[in-house]
Amino acid sequence: MIDPAAIPAPESLEDLFEKEWLRSLFALAVEDLHELCVARERERTFRLFESYDLEGNDKTSYEQLSKEYGISVADVTNALAWARREFRRIALERLRELCGSEEEFQREARAAFGWDAK
Repeated sequence: MIDPAAIPAPESLEDLFEKEWLRSLFALAVEDLHELCVARERERTFRLFESYDLEGNDKTSYEQLSKEYGISVADVTNALAWARREFRRIALERLRELCGSEEEFQREARAAFGWDAK
């Protein structure tokens, strides 16, 4: 017999809304990053970001990406650092647009990223 206490409680509607809202914010930021990469002729940078950060394959390494794309590990490192920095900037800009005050923005940035956004 199943112990009712062992069954996880369903998420609250508020928790589900918060997760979907954050997912939507990040999806828009990814789209914006892709557009930025295309505009700056950095499509390879976006593909690296997509392969390493978005696909969620824990077995992909910088070394594997360097071989796949025919570039050095340092180039992979630099491209991913740039893409992540731009992604954070874009996501924070979108978040700021959605917030009504600096206080709300800081609270939402902490919730989304786990740190203060200055």
